[in-house]
Amino acid sequence: MALAERERYLAALVEVQRCLLTFEGDTQYRHTSTNPYTQILKLLGQVSGASRVYVFENHWNDTGSLLMSQKAEWCAPGIHPQIDNPTLQNLPYENCFPRWAQLLSQDEIITGIVTELPESERFILEPQGILSILILPLKVNGKFFGFIGFDNCTQARPWQTSEVDLLTSAAAAVSLWQESFLAQKALKDSEARLRKQHIALSELAQCQSIYDGNLSVALQEITETVAYTLDAERCSVWLYNSDRSTLHCVDLYELTPNRHSAFHQLSCQEYPGYFHALETEGIIAASDAHTHPSTVEFSASYLTPLGITSMLDAPIRLGGMTVGVLCTEHTGLKREWALKEQNFVSTTAYMVSLAMEASNRIAVENALRESEERFRSLVAHIPGVVYRCAYDTERTMEFISDVIEEISGYAASDFLDNQVRTFPDLIEPQDLARVQQVVAKSVAQRQPYVLEYRIIRKDGSVRWVYDKGQGVFAADGTLIWLDGVLFDITEHRQTQEELRVREEQFRQLTENIREVFFLTTVDLSKILYISPAYEEVWDRTTNSLYEQPKSWFESLHPDDRDRVITAFTQHLQQEQCFEGAGGAGGAGG
Repeated sequence: MALAERERYLAALVEVQRCLLTFEGDTQYRHTSTNPYTQILKLLGQVSGASRVYVFENHWNDTGSLLMSQKAEWCAPGIHPQIDNPTLQNLPYENCFPRWAQLLSQDEIITGIVTELPESERFILEPQGILSILILPLKVNGKFFGFIGFDNCTQARPWQTSEVDLLTSAAAAVSLWQESFLAQKALKDSEARLRKQHIALSELAQCQSIYDGNLSVALQEITETVAYTLDAERCSVWLYNSDRSTLHCVDLYELTPNRHSAFHQLSCQEYPGYFHALETEGIIAASDAHTHPSTVEFSASYLTPLGITSMLDAPIRLGGMTVGVLCTEHTGLKREWALKEQNFVSTTAYMVSLAMEASNRIAVENALRESEERFRSLVAHIPGVVYRCAYDTERTMEFISDVIEEISGYAASDFLDNQVRTFPDLIEPQDLARVQQVVAKSVAQRQPYVLEYRIIRKDGSVRWVYDKGQGVFAADGTLIWLDGVLFDITEHRQTQEELRVREEQFRQLTENIREVFFLTTVDLSKILYISPAYEEVWDRTTNSLYEQPKSWFESLHPDDRDRVITAFTQHLQQEQCFEGAGGAGGAGG
């Protein structure tokens, strides 16, 4: 190479470096005037005398095949451009250029006269009018990134070694710039993803359904947020059944069709490795779910039919144990899960546990409310006072039903926490010590107590109450409170007193007259009462008659006995008074 030509190449290389250092344009490599390739390719095309200079970048399809796509192009005047040629987009190496993929990935170049190249290569190159070609690899971070190509469409001349060396230096400069550019782009993308994640978490933290117990709505909010934020096709929540043998999907969100579903299930018997991993691993980040030890069991039956390539699963923990999993599934190319993405999924799994806690709490509160309503309804229909109090000298009331106002004249609220008065204030002072002694003895023996005592009403009148209760003890034997019920038995006590007075009057009456009074059952099988005059008239003891109710028949004169017994029996059966006359003999005859 002549010295002047070499200096032109070196000057072009310097200008290439300057362009790369100063470029701050389009980050998506669109075919615009601001693309760094546009200026660089023009410089390299003009200095090399090429007809066409272009850049291809590599990428992978869903099946894992390596593809090439043209990203930029410069053409000399009169040369037909190929940038819009659809054949040069998503072109598989393995179909037409398998040799290129092998050599370029090993840092070797492709050069030669097109007519001398393999037929599969000529099939693509000749329709573009290319006579000779030079292909230089682009390596970014040690990986085959793409290539820069130089076409000669006017003469089939080989490229000189000196030219190739200088152009290779230009390709190396482009590779270094790509490394820097991709690093900056990755940083910006990471910052953007992190902002997106922070916004998503902030919005979830303000999602009312997570805290109000509406679990199904909360789970839909969470799965949608995770799928959208991580750009993952599927996100789902799975919960264990009662014996932890099966995971049931309670919500699955699919991003593309924008739909929710459920009712799927996974069995521990079918996927033991995955179930074990959930219990032992903090998070399952499977970039290749088909080969990852924790997810390989899903490959044939689950991953392949659904097109899932990568999985990111975070356990859902509640009460110190794993209760389920938040599963993120990616379709398409395999995906490396960044640490920040793993942290994001772990945080959203924690939000699932918050939603479950809220749902459980609301359910418990509702059950408690219903239980309290049933209890209050039951108490309201009990004709007595239901109470729960502390076992202290003041009998501090935690609960006492409204019936206490009917009995005592004081509102139930007066007694709660001793706000106005204590329950012992009601008890007749003469009965208070006995009440306290009986309760203390029953508590010590862990037996129920039953008491009848007097209370003094608000109006000063005295009422009798029946008090039955018992101590309630904790598992460790500690007394928690006293539960009991009070009934107003004043009328009952009055009835008992009236009956006692009448019995006393009847006793005095029967004991002071000579006639014999008796009470018996209809069948004469039992004497209920016999007056003391029986002993004087019959000359037999009353106890003997109680023991042998029909023994008085023996005292009747034989001539009268059958008649008297018949008449007596008939009158008893007709519930009529009986008056009869007959001779009676004493005990001696």
